[in-house]
Amino acid sequence: MLDLRSNNRPVRLSPGTSVQLEYHSPLFDEDVVRGSFSYAFTVPAPPNGPLYGFPERLDADATPGAELPAELYDDGLPLLVGTQRVRTASAVKYSVNLSGALGALATSLSGRALAAFAYGGVRQLPPGEPLGGAGSLLQLPGWVRHANEVALHPEAYDYVFAPVRCDDFYPAPALADGEVRQPIVLNPWVTADPAAFNYGLPAGGSFAYLGVMKYADFNGVTLPVYGQLASPFPRLRYVLRCLFEESGLRVDEPNFLPGELGDLVIFSPANAVRCAPDAAGVVQSSFHLADALPDLTVAQLLAALRRDLGLVVLLDEAAQRVRTALLRDVVAEPAGTVPDLTAALAGPAEVTIDDAATYQLVYQLDPDDVLATALLKQEPDPATLSPAVETLADLPATAPLGAAAQTRLVRQEDAYYQSRPTLFQNPTTLAWTLLGPALAGVAVGGAGGDEVAQGSCYTLLGEVPVRRDPQHPLDYDPAAAARLQVPALSRPGYEPGNPDPKAAARPAVLRLLFYRGMQPASDGTLYPLVTPLATNQAGAAVGALSLRLAGPAGTYEQLLRGWLQVKRRGVAVKQPLRLSTLDLARLDLSRKIRLDGVEYLVRTLTASVPLRKPATAELVRV
Repeated sequence: MLDLRSNNRPVRLSPGTSVQLEYHSPLFDEDVVRGSFSYAFTVPAPPNGPLYGFPERLDADATPGAELPAELYDDGLPLLVGTQRVRTASAVKYSVNLSGALGALATSLSGRALAAFAYGGVRQLPPGEPLGGAGSLLQLPGWVRHANEVALHPEAYDYVFAPVRCDDFYPAPALADGEVRQPIVLNPWVTADPAAFNYGLPAGGSFAYLGVMKYADFNGVTLPVYGQLASPFPRLRYVLRCLFEESGLRVDEPNFLPGELGDLVIFSPANAVRCAPDAAGVVQSSFHLADALPDLTVAQLLAALRRDLGLVVLLDEAAQRVRTALLRDVVAEPAGTVPDLTAALAGPAEVTIDDAATYQLVYQLDPDDVLATALLKQEPDPATLSPAVETLADLPATAPLGAAAQTRLVRQEDAYYQSRPTLFQNPTTLAWTLLGPALAGVAVGGAGGDEVAQGSCYTLLGEVPVRRDPQHPLDYDPAAAARLQVPALSRPGYEPGNPDPKAAARPAVLRLLFYRGMQPASDGTLYPLVTPLATNQAGAAVGALSLRLAGPAGTYEQLLRGWLQVKRRGVAVKQPLRLSTLDLARLDLSRKIRLDGVEYLVRTLTASVPLRKPATAELVRV
């Protein structure tokens, strides 16, 4: 018996009413999350008028067509849980559509900007302290000590602080005629060095400005503004959890970005930390994580995660719980756990045959990032490359005297390295330096095909000099500097609340990085590291996944390969299935099914309930 309810209030259905349902697999909803829904069906106006707000009456107080909760049951089993809405109304009947919870959620969430959520509100940080002792004219803002605390205890926070180089974050200051102003390079790092706490070293910051910085005048002395140099990087897991929990859903924590994916953070070149003196002149600092997020909607974020990582969000409509899954794991589900629906076959299949698709995976670029744009133009000519090697250790240590410099691809790093021979030696000792990343992308299924821009907008690993002398924090000596490879870019920075109409807009691209904990610089000093790689500066493994497209740890081999092989198939199958109400209620379109020994994914399933005839499934072979 068909039963439609709204918050446990029954909807009176006409005898013989049937509802045609269409279920869409969340695995294939790439641009628009359609979920499950019904085609229009009619319900009698009396006695349902009070429930629907009498939509046929123009003088009714309720808004016509208001969205209402909906639960559709057949023989007591839930077939669709979500919302319902009247589309047309007369004094005799209403035409009603149902939408599953996933589709309804997508409608309400998809257009909301990431910056529109609370994320715990404004975080007030400790007050500033004199830099260099009592009586100093300069203050160390409180966010510096907070950043150090986050570096020491990252598990206690939903964001991280770590060094990222961003040239051109601030425009160059104006110079007087004939004036040459050399930038002062500070220690821009969060550090666990105890001396930093004792001396008040300005050791917190997410950006290293090795070019011209933003300046302020303190008693005639031109110095960088310390409080302008930091931004937290929100953890992706936390951001997603806030989106769904603020929307009334419960997060299935054990199945929500498990394992290494939980180490992903969102990096946006924004100056999210705000510093200002209070009435007593003490610098107060605070930040809101919303200011550290890119200009993306929820739908754009979820689409980017699916495209870049094969990560999908799955909703249990009945339990109102949300979890995540990797498309890779869906495809690789063990055969012994795949439900067998062979007994439900209800006739011959209709097969549509087309050519298999081909894709070219290329890096998505931030159009404002001049560094990445320039690197794309400097890709080495394949004809000039020496043979590739697997690891840095495989690069040759010597070459005959007079041998030309070599450029080789190191596959593990997915980057090019160039040799620098030592003069007047035979054989010549070779020193290898990073030339740049390999940006050629990945061909899926052969040359040509649709170009798919993806990946966390390309981030270069740059070497940034560091000075850590707490007794002389304004000095910089290149000879005494440690070196640390960090992500780098070159683009104007976004400053929330900046009224200048020429100020840079909030970046509109998603940049993901892995947080790898405390890692050594060239002198062994530890710093918190965010990186797109699965290795640290020394080449030691710090993870199994990389955000590079290519390479054995890259997103194609580790996350996307199996799914793209399914997606590019040119054969689609329409198969009638004789399902029971229990079968329909239990069917999980985020899993494979087996028919006559062959495994498929269900793209769509159309059924008319009560189930008096076979349902039709559109299948893709795995």
